[in-house]
Amino acid sequence: MNAKTDAALNAGQVHTPFLQAEIGCTDIPNNIGIIGTPVIDPATDIAYIFAKTYIPNFRTAGNTGVFNGVYYFHAVNVNTLKDVFPPVLIDGSQSDNAPAKYFVGGVVLQRTALTQIGSVVYGHCDLFNYTGIVLGVDVNEKKVVTNFAWSLAPWCCLDEWHGSVYRWRQPTLLGIGNGAGHENQGVPASGSSGCKTLGEAAVNLAVGEGGKLSFTGYFQRYDYQAMDGGDQDFGSGGVAILDPGTFKGTGVSKIAVTSDNNGKIYILNANNLGGYKLGPGQTDGIIRQLSPTRQSLEEFSGAGVPVFSLVGHTPEASAGRVGVGIPVITTNQGKEGTAILWKCDPDAGLRAWHAVPGSDGLLKRINIPQVNGLNKFERPAFRDSRLYVTDAQGTLTAWVRQSTCLSPALP
Repeated sequence: MNAKTDAALNAGQVHTPFLQAEIGCTDIPNNIGIIGTPVIDPATDIAYIFAKTYIPNFRTAGNTGVFNGVYYFHAVNVNTLKDVFPPVLIDGSQSDNAPAKYFVGGVVLQRTALTQIGSVVYGHCDLFNYTGIVLGVDVNEKKVVTNFAWSLAPWCCLDEWHGSVYRWRQPTLLGIGNGAGHENQGVPASGSSGCKTLGEAAVNLAVGEGGKLSFTGYFQRYDYQAMDGGDQDFGSGGVAILDPGTFKGTGVSKIAVTSDNNGKIYILNANNLGGYKLGPGQTDGIIRQLSPTRQSLEEFSGAGVPVFSLVGHTPEASAGRVGVGIPVITTNQGKEGTAILWKCDPDAGLRAWHAVPGSDGLLKRINIPQVNGLNKFERPAFRDSRLYVTDAQGTLTAWVRQSTCLSPALP
């Protein structure tokens, strides 16, 4: 599409889509094809995607069926929408750290956005058994070069409906939601202990030669099993790295931040995530946990470690259910005082506030046109003074800055 006029420039279908009814993922209506956000290489105008489809009679008789479901990796020219090399079949690839585990496309979903590091494009797949894997495809070699599994036998459960990795942040930090297995059973463990069931965890993976992924460390909540039972999805807000020039403290040179479905925010040492039950009284061995209540936010102080204090909040509350998106902040070319905080809410729609609080500590709401029916965990996208959001029906809405309605901070 033309991003300014919405005129259709080209269209194409890479495969027959997979039928949603065969796996019952009701977040996605009707058909499942390309779900995860593609990554585009601006140097080549190539978009990389994972697409779910069928190979008739592949594992069982018939044209459809869960076990005939597969995933292909595509490299598509964004101008022509043609493949620049033949699609790579992902099915059958074995896990590097668990060779007995192999990829079956019909029982997984690739939902997270892709990321590219060098010539390797990474994505995460999970569903049904929710043991999860991270895949890497080398676009020069045109093949799968890494397959890292999150849960390994004998702890992984192969038939339960649990967790997922919700967001991927390059280069190597990920947040993982509910998991099916529970290796840690109360005994404290270091972050480098090699836990084999990485549910409800922040995980650091090293990118090695040829794009291979290897485990280097993790943090897992002290009550992660209860989180699993309550579908509380640690890491549902992704993992962000704060600017080390501003956010640092004694013995902490790089800070990571993540959150869960309960609205808690976790401040981690990115170089030593925290392991399991390594804090006082076998609680969490992290820098800070910020709760959703304003009072508890204000109570935090520290001695020689980074301190986070409440400076402002919105008078409005977010939806009291799963699905609120990651906040986005824009500015007018970085000018002081122009920042706007944007947030997608599955109930209230898209909302915006001036990011710098007033003297009363409140973030002032900006009146914008109402957009309802947004997808779970959505965030708005911005380009050339335009804002883009989509709803659950697939409708794309775009705004352009033409008045003070959106303020100068729309980039």
